[in-house]
Amino acid sequence: MKTDRRSWSRTASIPSRAGILISLGNLLVSCGGGGIGPRRKVDIAAQPENGRAIEQGGTVSFSATGTFDQTPITQMNLPVRWTSSNLSVATIDPNTGIATCLAEGGPVDMIASAAGKGGIVHGPGALICQVSPDTVVKLDPASMRFVCHYHLGGACGCTPARTVTLTNVGGATLGIDSIGTVNNNFSQSNNCGASVHASQSCTIDVSFSPHHLNLSSDEIKVIDNGAGSPQTANLVGTAYCIP
Repeated sequence: MKTDRRSWSRTASIPSRAGILISLGNLLVSCGGGGIGPRRKVDIAAQPENGRAIEQGGTVSFSATGTFDQTPITQMNLPVRWTSSNLSVATIDPNTGIATCLAEGGPVDMIASAAGKGGIVHGPGALICQVSPDTVVKLDPASMRFVCHYHLGGACGCTPARTVTLTNVGGATLGIDSIGTVNNNFSQSNNCGASVHASQSCTIDVSFSPHHLNLSSDEIKVIDNGAGSPQTANLVGTAYCIP
């Protein structure tokens, strides 16, 4: 039997449909696992995220996890650029993510940045710089002055109520036993409750209501479990008239 060589050559040179599909599948796999275009970042999460507290002079290491628009979706220890939102309180190495507390304060945002889908993608962590791991109380201001004197028209008026801010700048919860004044020329009200958590604040409103014409001195006294209790803020009032 005689074979038509030309017919056999034409038939052998035409690839099958199955072969075409296999070739396309291999091409897609080699271009990124079936995705379209390059794998790009859509989000960054920084760790630690929620207010890590350390003492002044201490350091803490931040890291970043990236989220992408194609598999693999996440990547830990993502290379990023680090910046601090408050360089007077804490700094951070832009490459290693090691943050250093310089002064009491915070929370300070430690921001991870990297190029991603649609532009630069950011992710903030947080750092609190404290004075001590124990309870430490700060009253601000530490002293206040009040005066009562006559205004135009003859009415006697006094300095309006002023506010002292109590801040627990330590690392442990502050327990408060009492807050008060000594003499009855001054009065106070506060929203401190029985405790103030680390790095949290409450306020004490102080009023001057003299009962006689003279110079009065007093103090806000906070009895608590903090070092140096009681904590005090000095009060001075001068009455040229009685309201």
